[in-house]
Amino acid sequence: MHTSLSRIGSMSIFAAITGMVLAIASAANAQQTESEYQVKAAYLYNFGKATEWPAQAMPSEGSSLVLCVFGGNEESVNVLRSTLAGKTIRGHPLEIRHRPLRQS
Repeated sequence: MHTSLSRIGSMSIFAAITGMVLAIASAANAQQTESEYQVKAAYLYNFGKATEWPAQAMPSEGSSLVLCVFGGNEESVNVLRSTLAGKTIRGHPLEIRHRPLRQS
């Protein structure tokens, strides 16, 4: 039970930090260049590499590590995808998913 909670906690923390970084990126998107988005993508990648992932989080070699972007603009998501294309973290390929915010 404890390992399950720690796995959920680690993944939730990573998802929350990912969301915060990308929310900040989309809030100031008017003046950002592609290179700024690349720096943010590199930050997320290096954060993921530095994180100690529980074995149960990704039990099989080659299972994807999913980065989900909630909101954000298409440009930032496309740069994230292109910057991290083909990258892996401890043998796990990165998968970028985008969930745009619904317009009211």
